Amino acid sequence: MGDKMNAYSRRVDFRNTSSCIGCHPIMCIICGEKIDVGNWRDILVTLTEKFIRENYPNVNDLYTRPLLQGSRRPFLLKNKPNGSARQLSNGHWIFMNYNIPTLVDLIGKICVFCDIDLNDVEIEYVPKKYGFAPKPDDRRSFNAVHIPEAVLEVLTDEYRSGLVFNAPSIRLLEDKVSLKINDVLQSAMKQTMFRRNDDVYFPLANIITEENIELLFDVVEEWLNAFGCFELAVLFDIFKVNINENVIRNLTDFEDLFNHLNNQSSLRCVGQFSTKIVRTQEFNVNESLRKVAGLLLHSIHNDFGGVADEIGLKEKFPAFSESLIANIIKEYVEEIVKTEINGIVCYQTLDALGLSDDFSEVLERVLSRFEELGLTPTEEALHTALSFDMGLNFKEEFNIPDQKTYRRLISYYYKSAPGREWRKGEFVEVQS
Repeated sequence: MGDKMNAYSRRVDFRNTSSCIGCHPIMCIICGEKIDVGNWRDILVTLTEKFIRENYPNVNDLYTRPLLQGSRRPFLLKNKPNGSARQLSNGHWIFMNYNIPTLVDLIGKICVFCDIDLNDVEIEYVPKKYGFAPKPDDRRSFNAVHIPEAVLEVLTDEYRSGLVFNAPSIRLLEDKVSLKINDVLQSAMKQTMFRRNDDVYFPLANIITEENIELLFDVVEEWLNAFGCFELAVLFDIFKVNINENVIRNLTDFEDLFNHLNNQSSLRCVGQFSTKIVRTQEFNVNESLRKVAGLLLHSIHNDFGGVADEIGLKEKFPAFSESLIANIIKEYVEEIVKTEINGIVCYQTLDALGLSDDFSEVLERVLSRFEELGLTPTEEALHTALSFDMGLNFKEEFNIPDQKTYRRLISYYYKSAPGREWRKGEFVEVQS
């Protein structure tokens, strides 16, 4: 293994998949063939696609038989199940709502099921700072400085209120463990422990369990796969019941904890709309939220038939609060309006307002009359003209809640040349 990263790697032992908790795969070789590596779920999907494509032994039985003992669910599903799932190129689904040990176990089981000897399955992995792979230039050994077990035990048992790294505290700790705690060991302790913004350090074991860390980053991974970003406050609301509230007192503390757990990853936590958005470094926050905006538009149009109530939309987009969803739509989606139907806040696509297919022609005809008469199409004048032309009160008939929505609607349906835009309450021509 010539790669430096591999100097710190371990090979998967399918008899002990729990050793993969908090770890990230870096290499996969099946029967001498190198397989693309992402995360554990990616490996499972890639291998399944390969086995189907190359017609491995028993592969057709995966459509009717489970791989996990005690499960009644076939491994390959025709319809998308509830919970986390991945769709294959053939349209079938793999249920993915498992923890890391179970996912690794499934990788081994599908190989054995398709007549591959596990001795020919080489998967190497490295411990990580939870959730995402270390940066390529991170060459630190995971145990470069060993923290004595006695120190860890005392920190966990007797420092539930935290440790301040000053001379009196260190001397007291030395007395408790009967060891000299030098600068090198203190540095290792600081890297391992969580530092709150008041310079108090806590052992992670006194804040959140390993199992809940794993669950937290399972949610993070699922949200990033689905939406490309998520709202940190929503993650905090879900997991705060599983976190020591005496240590993590508020969202600011949780952000620091998240950054500590996710050290060396490609994730960034940035402010937008008076909240914190977690995104990958590949896209800036506006690009990330524009993607979410596109997903919202698609969902309202296709999943809700053009009209989505606020609660239903939140259920479809669990990574975001209702207020952030409202801000994303307001800022990035011209084709959606916020309205109220029977006292329920709803989001409606403009094409679902009930306007006829020829409304663009009606609008063009009415505006041409303004031009013929030398009149300026102000907001109210244009509304009056449209109402007379169509024989109805335009705003009331189509449940247009405010002037901003009205202006957006007119701009959306105006397709003629030269172009027009709203300026100081007038829909005036602009030169291209």
